[in-house]
Amino acid sequence: MKKRFIAYIIMSITFIIDLVLKLVFKNKSFWVIKNFFKISYIKNYGAAWSFLDGKTFFLIVLSILILGLLIKYYYSFKNNARNIIAFGITIGGLLGNLFDRIIYGYVNDYILLKFGNYYYPIFNFADCMIVIGLFLIIIGIIKKEDNYGKDSSKRK
Repeated sequence: MKKRFIAYIIMSITFIIDLVLKLVFKNKSFWVIKNFFKISYIKNYGAAWSFLDGKTFFLIVLSILILGLLIKYYYSFKNNARNIIAFGITIGGLLGNLFDRIIYGYVNDYILLKFGNYYYPIFNFADCMIVIGLFLIIIGIIKKEDNYGKDSSKRK
């Protein structure tokens, strides 16, 4: 059980880093790496790429449901370092964006990447943690480390 508690510490650290970065970069705009990486603050009233723009209440409810599923699903996974980190950063990132939606009615985004003439949609630290965490969770599923996989009897 002590190992599983580490995921909640990782989740808390991820959440705090996200909040701090959003405060630091609020209303800022500057190039970190000219013509490639820019801090450019925006208010995102939707989800990724402004999908579901203006549907804040729906996104809050959806986030809470996903949060519950992630927490429940976490306990069906093999208790190893990758899975602990995966769920910790995914839940921490989700909580960061959920906090923004509940408190502000939008998500604070600030990371802008430029590839030639193409600007990738603006995102934030929480989004990065969610994507990396989900990628690691998918690896765990592929390796059959969840209750639906053949290795579920090896759970520690």
